[in-house]
Amino acid sequence: MRRMQHDPLLPCNGATTPGPVPVGPGDEPCALPARVLPLAHVQLDVVATSMDAVFEAVARVVAGPQRPTARQVVQRLTSRHGRSSPALGQGLALPHAAVPVIRSPLAVYLRLRTPVRLVKTDEHPVTDCLALLAPTPGFLADHELLMRVMAFLRAPGTDAALRACTDAAAIRQLLTGRV
Repeated sequence: MRRMQHDPLLPCNGATTPGPVPVGPGDEPCALPARVLPLAHVQLDVVATSMDAVFEAVARVVAGPQRPTARQVVQRLTSRHGRSSPALGQGLALPHAAVPVIRSPLAVYLRLRTPVRLVKTDEHPVTDCLALLAPTPGFLADHELLMRVMAFLRAPGTDAALRACTDAAAIRQLLTGRV
């Protein structure tokens, strides 16, 4: 018999609506609902030589009709992280910001072609970046999602598991529990 863990915020393992999440043998923890990270939002071999270039790459993925403009995304990410680095350590970064026009959270995963050093003292330059964009105004659920993603990325072995993924589908599966 499977135990059920109720998480009203974040369905995983294929669920598309909030509610009980199966927890048992064979279940993998995940950071994001699948709808937040479409496969097209997982980009590999991204050329970026600075955090500004990373923000521009995120903007290119999410900008479009009835979505925020690239300028809005870059401006919000730059404003949010102008004072603090999004680096989590071990080569991972989690830039995040509230962006107008978005109606629900969106994520973009970038694997950089070459590592980007965010701060001079960073012993592990960023190679993998998961950007999280939330609607404005931000809500408690968006903050809780950010905290869950941050905890997932900081968990021991997550950095190695992400780097072991060699294609977009494998990365998305690790982060969402869905291909």
